[in-house]
Amino acid sequence: MVIVKISVSRMTIIQLFLLIVFAGSAIADLTGPFPVVEGKFGTSPTEFAISHDDMGDSVPSIRSINVLGNIFLVDNEQVKIFDYRGQLLQIVKPKNIKDTHGWPAFMDADSHNNIYTSNYDNKLQKYSIRGELLWEKEVIVGRIAVQPDDTIIIWGYRPDKKGAEALLLFSSTGQLLKTYTERPLELGVVESKGAATGQYKYETTIKYPDHTYHIFSNQPFVKYCRDGLKNLYRTETYVEKRGNEEIIRYKLYRYDRCSEEAVIFNMPISEYEPMPPQASNLPTWIPVPIIEYGEPIISPSGDLYCWARTKTEYKILKWTWQGPADAPQSLKVSPSQTGLSLTWDLPQKDANSVTSYEINRSGTVCGPFRPIGTVKKDRLTYEDQGVKPGETWYYQVRAMREKTPSGYSNKAVGTR
Repeated sequence: MVIVKISVSRMTIIQLFLLIVFAGSAIADLTGPFPVVEGKFGTSPTEFAISHDDMGDSVPSIRSINVLGNIFLVDNEQVKIFDYRGQLLQIVKPKNIKDTHGWPAFMDADSHNNIYTSNYDNKLQKYSIRGELLWEKEVIVGRIAVQPDDTIIIWGYRPDKKGAEALLLFSSTGQLLKTYTERPLELGVVESKGAATGQYKYETTIKYPDHTYHIFSNQPFVKYCRDGLKNLYRTETYVEKRGNEEIIRYKLYRYDRCSEEAVIFNMPISEYEPMPPQASNLPTWIPVPIIEYGEPIISPSGDLYCWARTKTEYKILKWTWQGPADAPQSLKVSPSQTGLSLTWDLPQKDANSVTSYEINRSGTVCGPFRPIGTVKKDRLTYEDQGVKPGETWYYQVRAMREKTPSGYSNKAVGTR
């Protein structure tokens, strides 16, 4: 049975906006939000585009976050790539596309910052981070999903193979590896039925190649994903009525692979200027945002991102999963020339009393984790040398205060 922890934000809109601008707060195990990218609406490369029509406003959307923490943002028929600190790395523009309207309709990124795109046409394209068109294939694309090994699963079919829609597996070099006749396990296969207990409506099984989840819920699994630690996330979209207005809201469910624990996180609430009385009978009236939030997206490290905007400003916000306050924070793992490189931040509590840090490693996300080394208190990095190419390891770090250990940091995973 799933244990559920519920955390609901009761902050006013003014408090929320001040929180975004100046600081972060802890909600359940999430700390944030913190602004990663900030800017104004405009036409320069460092500004963000906004368009208006009868259906509402269109603003840049986050399409992918890769294992390096880089953010891939679709903005005015181009892809802006930001690093994990929010620095603009590159702007990629479409090449060899006749109709660039809305480009790219579908996009994902791999671990080398290459992007794969399609635009409701018969081209699957790969671009480098420098904006070079590396290759393109004649494929009708409906969705793109880059896998941890940088292979690509797409929804579509080849023009020379007319017939029903299929799922295709491509290598990173564009070679067709496999055609699926049904949804592959790599994308998660859902089997749902009515729950026998009256407490929940659904009993759902989600199968992956390496794990099967059994979850009870009151909503079906429609939009879901996993992070690198194999935590499972489900996004629920619903409409909240406020007088004559309908506000889209998001709720995020996180299921831990080991304990099968669900954490429910209510995304901040969008706020709009009151509807003028004379506009109540106008179907084309467009709500004017005080602050509006986009749909949440999960990074491979499990951090949560979304966009937020006012009438003049655009932001990308980030929430992170943290360990106890006395433990090292924001542990990250990335490949290096000699193995895997670990970095972390100081504990939020009693950082001055730390005498050393203990690094722990496991071959599985559930452990057991065993110590592999220590570093002095003034070092917030560790190099796990000798990790072979292709190996995956899971890590936790804890602070030592003389002989007294802190709690463990968040778990982090790395593959060389």
